[in-house]
Amino acid sequence: MSYRFRTIGVVMVGVLALVACGGSDDSSGGSDDSSNESVADSADSSGGSVADSADDSSDDDGDGSNDEAQESLEEAGVDLDLDELEETVTGFSTGDGGGVVTIDGVAYEYVAEICIVQGTDFVASGPGQGSDGTPAWVEVESSVGFDFDGDGTDDPSASVSVSVGQTELFGSGPEDQPRYYAESNVYDQSLTYTLDGGRMMGSGEMTDRNDYENYDKSYPVTFEASCS
Repeated sequence: MSYRFRTIGVVMVGVLALVACGGSDDSSGGSDDSSNESVADSADSSGGSVADSADDSSDDDGDGSNDEAQESLEEAGVDLDLDELEETVTGFSTGDGGGVVTIDGVAYEYVAEICIVQGTDFVASGPGQGSDGTPAWVEVESSVGFDFDGDGTDDPSASVSVSVGQTELFGSGPEDQPRYYAESNVYDQSLTYTLDGGRMMGSGEMTDRNDYENYDKSYPVTFEASCS
């Protein structure tokens, strides 16, 4: 699954589960475990199709919008409108926010279409523009909800990504434009960060996942994002 679907994907699965339920009300009574499992299975399956199809589109010369991912879904026979889904996911936001990610001297300022802060979970994701005039999709996120090292305790993790040329959630930029990414977890300390309420900031090193020949080359980054 693509980096940009790690946290947002969880929200998507919830959305898809609601869709699968068909908006049932109390008159239908309680659902049994088998129907819940069916909904969950359906959501997981659909969520995977969305993410995989969007990932596949990143191999093409993307125009930044959701169009290529939408076309991939239609070719796969998946009846799902990504523009509508993006609006629905945006509706889960708990506030307004945005920030700036500065990579090797280029500052990408953005407004968070998806802005969520709940305890140790933070997501600020949305479209922006670099100081060189190029559009980009920026995401800053952190959470404590997965046991990476298997010691029985959930570990903190964070990531920052900037996909240059991408303008919508399920879009992708051209392959000749950078797709910067960095993360922090028990195995990878490319980032150091602090999360204070609705503000996250830090610094570190990013790599360009579209630069296959120089995959290990790193670029200095500083970032700050807020959600209020």
